[in-house]
Amino acid sequence: MFLHVAPPNPLSRQYSRQVNAWVFPLFEQNWRLFAPDPESVNRQISARTLHTAPDGTVHVIGWFDLSGVDNSAVRHDVFPSHTAQNTLRRAWSSYLETHGGDDRPRSERALMMQKYLTDIAADRITGHRGGTFESASCG
Repeated sequence: MFLHVAPPNPLSRQYSRQVNAWVFPLFEQNWRLFAPDPESVNRQISARTLHTAPDGTVHVIGWFDLSGVDNSAVRHDVFPSHTAQNTLRRAWSSYLETHGGDDRPRSERALMMQKYLTDIAADRITGHRGGTFESASCG
């Protein structure tokens, strides 16, 4: 461990491969052990739902502030979980990475991230609004 945490020196450089092979699987250090990654961008992630009535008319329900609900839950929890703070944020970041500027999926992973984000939105909206709907979209 000393060679891993010590400032770079000839000995740590010589044995870096062996040290890293032992340290990283077992003792990788990052601040997430103590606190989640801090928000570097203030994003508002919202979703809306679509419901088709029996007569065939389509009703689009107004936007629901997913990030506002998440932020409020974290603020009012003395010990918020890492998961509660990062699920939506990381899903959104992964969605943006896999869809590019034109909002089109470019791979199977992109489709998976789209489904994952939609499932998170549907779960959160159902938990707060209730009711039924056929689809949800985020923005």
